[in-house]
Amino acid sequence: MQSYFVRIGSLAEVRVAFGQAAFCRDDRVIVRTDSGLQEGHVIGPCREPASADSSQLRILRRTNDNDDLLIRRLNRHKRTAIERCRERLRESGSDCVLLDVEQMLDGQTLVMHFLG
Repeated sequence: MQSYFVRIGSLAEVRVAFGQAAFCRDDRVIVRTDSGLQEGHVIGPCREPASADSSQLRILRRTNDNDDLLIRRLNRHKRTAIERCRERLRESGSDCVLLDVEQMLDGQTLVMHFLG
């Protein structure tokens, strides 16, 4: 099992992920994270061997055309989720600021990032 640096999420977090296949820099991949399935971008190989137990991230495969369609559709729904959340924050008088929303590829899980 090879390890790679992978950029994931709206905050572009760089983590070590493990995969069975060989991946190249800039490969778009599907990654299993603690939150669910996400799109990731391979930055490059991780030369320092790490234990597979030290990371919960697994590269499942490269993205394909069906993944691209799903990601575009989810991004449209993501904009709606952002607008609704900001509206609720205004209505409640909260000082929190919604930075971004990450939608997992299962189409049901949202991870929201707040400031405040």
